[in-house]
Amino acid sequence: MARLGFRRIAVLAGLPLFGLVIEHPAWAAGSGDNLVPYRDQIEQGYNARDIPAIEATLADLRKAGAASGQVDLATYYSAFGRLRQSAIPGIPKDRARDYLEQCIRELEPLVKRRHDYAQARALHASCLGASANYYVVRAATRGIAANREMAAALSLAPDNPWVVFQDAVNDFFTPTMFGGDKERALDKLRRAEQLFVASRPAGSHGPVFGESETWLYIGRVRLALGQKSEARMALDKARALAPASADVRDEIRKL
Repeated sequence: MARLGFRRIAVLAGLPLFGLVIEHPAWAAGSGDNLVPYRDQIEQGYNARDIPAIEATLADLRKAGAASGQVDLATYYSAFGRLRQSAIPGIPKDRARDYLEQCIRELEPLVKRRHDYAQARALHASCLGASANYYVVRAATRGIAANREMAAALSLAPDNPWVVFQDAVNDFFTPTMFGGDKERALDKLRRAEQLFVASRPAGSHGPVFGESETWLYIGRVRLALGQKSEARMALDKARALAPASADVRDEIRKL
C-alpha cells in the first residue's frame, strides 16, 4: 500500500539541504550563501520556542534574499522557518496548520519553476505530509502529493543527506497500515548520518547542519522500537552535536 505521508512534523530543516542539483546546500554554509545566519537565527528562535523571533527573522531574510540575488534560497529558508513554527510544542492546532499552509504556498511557485530543486521538493513534501494531520477530507490527497514530491526529490538527489533524512522521517511518522516502517526509517537515518558526515567541508571536523537532527531521530526511532539504551546513546550524540537543541533536551527527559 502506498504511503500517505502522515507525520507530525518533518524538519529540517531543514530543512534544511544536501550530489544534487540545487542552488546552494542549505545544510552548510556554501560559498556565496549569505543567508546561513538567518537559517541559524531560525534555529535559535525554534530552540527558544519563540515564534515572534522567527517571524522577525523571516522578514529580514526576505529582504536579504532580494538584496543578494538569492531569492530562491531565501524562499527555501523561509518555508523551513514556517515548518519550524508549526512544530513548536503547545502551539494551537489551527496556528500549526496555518504555518504549514504558508510553507506550502511559499514553495509551490518555486518547485513549479525549478523542478530540479531537490531539497525544496523534499521540504514541500514534508509540509504537505505534516498538513495531512489537520484535515479529514483532504488528508489522503495531501499524503499522495507528499509522496509524489518525496519520490521526485529522491530521484533527483538520492545521495542528498537532507532528502534521505526527510524520507526517513516520513517512514517514522507514517502509520504501518499506510506503509510506514520504523526499521526502514532507522536504516535510512543511518545512511543519512553517513552522508552528512561525508558532506563536511574538507579539513572540517565539526558537524554540518542536520547531523544532530539525524541523531535525534535515530534516538526517537530506537525509543519507539523499545531500544532504550540505544536511544540514550543516540540522544547523547545529538546533544553533543547541538547542546542548545530543545528537542534533544525534551527527548532525553522522557528517558
